[in-house]
Amino acid sequence: YTQVRDGFFKEFRDIRDKEATAREVDDAKKYLLGSLPFKLASNEDVAMQMLMVERYGLGFDYLEKYREAVSAVTPADVQAVAKKYLDPKRLVIVAVGPIDETGKPLEEK
Repeated sequence: YTQVRDGFFKEFRDIRDKEATAREVDDAKKYLLGSLPFKLASNEDVAMQMLMVERYGLGFDYLEKYREAVSAVTPADVQAVAKKYLDPKRLVIVAVGPIDETGKPLEEK
């Protein structure tokens, strides 16, 4: 458990404190933009997209704005958002596993 926890905290801090590489950001952008057509593969998918656009008042040019916004993201942008939203002091970890009748974790066998 402690190895997993410590490894998680290390990754959490790294995401927050180290700027993502240009390749990492480029790969994420390619994924987000490349997977977009698959989210509009059926009439139902298109209808759901149109419903979301209408419900949240995003405008009919939402997909074009989305593509432009994603394309414009830089490693510095990613780090700024990570610093803003990934606060180790506010992090809550929930561990799930079997417990005994008193609520203590079962021992490994």
